[in-house]
Amino acid sequence: TKPIKKADLIRVLKDWLLPKEASTLKKKIKQKREKPKQKTPLIDADTFKDIKDLMENDFDNFIDAFLNNTEKYIDHIQKGYEFSDFEQIKNSAHPLKSSSASVGAAKLSKYVEKIENAAQKSEKEEIHINDLMIIFEETKTALTKTTDKKRSA
Repeated sequence: TKPIKKADLIRVLKDWLLPKEASTLKKKIKQKREKPKQKTPLIDADTFKDIKDLMENDFDNFIDAFLNNTEKYIDHIQKGYEFSDFEQIKNSAHPLKSSSASVGAAKLSKYVEKIENAAQKSEKEEIHINDLMIIFEETKTALTKTTDKKRSA
């Protein structure tokens, strides 16, 4: 005896009569809305080129300084990890994240951001120092190749 809205009636009938099709349709709609996750590149080519153009003749020294400072920050993160000193981890991860992004070391920056976020939540199990070291070594190799080419020319 209550007034029935046509849209509500259709929805209820679909749920009762076509539950599998309705859920499949919902999944298809959701999949179209979700963007596929892009893999973070080791080096962001555009940022790297911009910094290289900006630094000109000082580029090699800039990369050397970045790599030296990165090793120090990673050492501080590692020591913070050993002693569960999340404040030390955050204080080292934050500038490392920023400096990595500014030089174009995208994968390193993204990973250090995860470490910084885990440290903010005191989630030690989410901090993987070995993975950080691997990503840094990959980054170091890639960046060193660019400066070695220039030095040998």
